[in-house]
Amino acid sequence: MFPLTHLYTAERVLGYENHLTALGALFPDYGAFLGIGRNVCHEMGVDMYRYAAEHDPAHLDFAYGALTHGTALPGIDLYADEEYHGRRPGFCFQKGELIAEDMAVCCNLPETMTVWKAHNVIEMAFDILTERRCPNLGETVLAAVEGRGEPLCVGFLEGYLRRSPEELRRMFTEVTGYFSFDGNDIEAMADKFIVSLKRRHDIDGCDRKGLIRAIGKAVAIVEPFYDDFMDETTAEISAALNRLRGAQRPSAESRQRNGSASGDPADNPPPVRRHRERRGGRARR
Repeated sequence: MFPLTHLYTAERVLGYENHLTALGALFPDYGAFLGIGRNVCHEMGVDMYRYAAEHDPAHLDFAYGALTHGTALPGIDLYADEEYHGRRPGFCFQKGELIAEDMAVCCNLPETMTVWKAHNVIEMAFDILTERRCPNLGETVLAAVEGRGEPLCVGFLEGYLRRSPEELRRMFTEVTGYFSFDGNDIEAMADKFIVSLKRRHDIDGCDRKGLIRAIGKAVAIVEPFYDDFMDETTAEISAALNRLRGAQRPSAESRQRNGSASGDPADNPPPVRRHRERRGGRARR
């Protein structure tokens, strides 16, 4: 998935958002900047969780965010990329087949890349629909990256990954710039995608207007499935996370009502930011 949907998934699964959960929810896609393979980044969440629990419990929320993203728990990318309802690959590839021909034409893609890049556009459609339900989801991440919010968890990742603080800061700042965090701005999303085709694959000649039309088509494909997909997958992720932690945990709101005083950040998250979710024209918690 793309960043807004990862942020939304983490908040729905955990019941709260802070800079740790938000940055963790994006890390599996950011780690490639460090030369760590995509699969390794998406599968390291359980190991990261165990490291944090043993060595740095204050950063457990970062590991929780990463777990909601990857493929090992499972996180949402298992369902989006790997397998959905017993079919491989996942939902975004399955639906990407419906716009693969559009992508081949408008982005000058070789046949071997059409479904892959079409699946990225399906992921963009998820971000557009996520923005409509939960506006301004990217603010926590952007504030941290721009130095307006909480720090970037560099110390935690330095210990876990054995990478330099400078390299980790560059990862957060540069990779954040690769994505649009405004799901309302389809043109900006298209422009970022065109730049990524050049940066990653040396592909030129993308028809910008054709790509914007393909994104609109992707939104129409995803919209009828969006709510059921998110309800189903976040429930599965929540159940898996509870099994990993060894116990069912109450929601953040009930913990606050009950005055929980545990030392586990999952019981006492840092100050949280909540979003009102819009579905069917109505707001709900």
